[in-house]
Amino acid sequence: MIKSPSHDTPVPHGRKRTDKSLMTERAKTDASLSHERDSTEHNADAAVSLNRAKADKLRSEERFNSDSLCEAERAGQHWPDAENRLETDQRLYNERLVADKALDLERRHVDSVLESERWKKKAFERKFFQFERNETDQNLNLERSFTDNEAKRASDALTTRDDFLAIVSHDLRNPLGSISLAADLLIESPIYLSSSEEDREFIDLIKRNADDALRLIEDLLDVERMGTGKLSVDLKDNSIAEIIQVSLSSFGPQAQANQLSLEMDAAFEIQAACDRDRILQALSNLIGNAIKFTPSGGRIVVSVVPGEREIQIKVSDTGPGIPSNLQTSVFERLRQLGKESRHGLGLGLYISKMIVEAHKGRIWVESEVGHGSEFCFTIPTQLS
Repeated sequence: MIKSPSHDTPVPHGRKRTDKSLMTERAKTDASLSHERDSTEHNADAAVSLNRAKADKLRSEERFNSDSLCEAERAGQHWPDAENRLETDQRLYNERLVADKALDLERRHVDSVLESERWKKKAFERKFFQFERNETDQNLNLERSFTDNEAKRASDALTTRDDFLAIVSHDLRNPLGSISLAADLLIESPIYLSSSEEDREFIDLIKRNADDALRLIEDLLDVERMGTGKLSVDLKDNSIAEIIQVSLSSFGPQAQANQLSLEMDAAFEIQAACDRDRILQALSNLIGNAIKFTPSGGRIVVSVVPGEREIQIKVSDTGPGIPSNLQTSVFERLRQLGKESRHGLGLGLYISKMIVEAHKGRIWVESEVGHGSEFCFTIPTQLS
C-alpha cells in the first residue's frame, strides 16, 4: 500500500516561494520609494538654489544700481557739505536694507514651500508604503491560502488514490483470482471432459477473461509502483530460452484461436542477468501486443541475438506495421495505436519499457507500414 504524505508536506515549499515573492516585491517598493524621495529632494533643492540665485542676482542689481546712483550723485555734486553726503549714504543704506529684507523673505518663503512639500511627500510615502504593504500581505495570504488548498487537494487525491489501489489490490484482485482458480479446477476435473463443447467454451471464456482482468489489475499496480520508484528487480542468471518458451506456451491457446503461428529462435545455453518474472512480464506484453494486431494466418517469431555485454530479444510479427511518427510514442503511458481498436489500457508497452530500463537495457521498435513490426529490447549478459 502506498502511503500518502501528510497534509503539511507540500506547504513549506509553497510558503518559501510566496515569502520570496513578498520580499522581492517589498524590495522593489522600497527602491521605488527611495528613488521618488531622492528625486523630490533633488528637485526641491534645485528649485531653492534657483530662487536663491535669482534673489542674489536681484540684490546685486539693486546694490549696483544704488552704487551707480550714489556715484552719479557724487559726480554731479561737488559735496559742498557733509550733510548732503550723509543723506546720500543713508539712502543707499536704506535701499540695501530693503533689498536684504526682501531677499530674506524670499528665502524663508522658499524654505517654507520646500519643507511643506517634503512633509507632504513623506506623508504620501507613508500612506503609499502602507498601502503597498497591505496589498502585498493580502496577496501573500491569498497565495498561502491557495498553496494550502492545493496541498490539501493533492493530499486528498493521494488518499483517494491509495483507497482506489486498496480496492484494486484486495477487493478486486482476490475475487478474480478465486474465479480463475475455480475455472482451472473445472478444466482439470472430469466434469469438463464430460461437458458439451458449448459448456467447455463457457468455462474457457471464464478462465480467459478472469486472467485478462488480473493482468490489467497487475498492470495498474505496476504503473503505480513505477511512479513511486518502488519497482525493484532481482537480478540472477537465467536461461533466456526458458523464459521465452514459458511465455509462448501461455499464449498458445490464444494464438491457435486466432490462427497465428508462434515460433522461437533461441538457444537454451544463452544466459542473462535478469529478474526472471519481470522479463517474462515484459516479453509477454510484447507477444500479447503482437497477437492483438496480427491478422489471422500471421506469424510471430521471438528470437535472440547474443552479444558480449548484452543480448537482444526480438518479437517480430506480420501485422499492419506502425507509422514512423508513432514508433516512439507507442511506449508512452496510456498510449494506444488507434482509437478504432482499443485493446486494454495502453499500459503494456509502457510497463515493458520501465522493466527493461530497470535492467539498464534499451527498448525500441522497427516497423514499416504494411510489412509488420519488430519490437526489440536488450538486457545485460552478466551481473553488474
